[in-house]
Amino acid sequence: MKRLSISILSVAMLLSLGAASAFAAPAAPVQATKVDNVIQQVGSLYMYWTAKPGTHYYRLVLRNLNDNHLYINNDILPSTQTGYSSVGLPYGPYRVWIGAYTSTGQFLGGEEKIITLNGHQSVALNP
Repeated sequence: MKRLSISILSVAMLLSLGAASAFAAPAAPVQATKVDNVIQQVGSLYMYWTAKPGTHYYRLVLRNLNDNHLYINNDILPSTQTGYSSVGLPYGPYRVWIGAYTSTGQFLGGEEKIITLNGHQSVALNP
């Protein structure tokens, strides 16, 4: 008898909980709000390398892999230069490439790196 009364009480409670939730007031509708002032995070990248013997000039490429934008497009740098800074770059993945060339345009070597920019960073390259 005790078990039967507990079971009946449990069923009655479940039914009353279900009925209460069925009559609950509907939630207020959610409204979208236009965001006008989104601030894109930007950083900087310092690319540096050790001078390669026999090099007359270097070519440097920096490409954003999210939108394919070239920030540095095969810029020609003198053999005496061993570093380059780029600022105002949106956060995200980039492809960095450097190549070393002789005075006649012969390719001596290069290196490509994929980096994820998320602040002020540097990357070492080995042409």
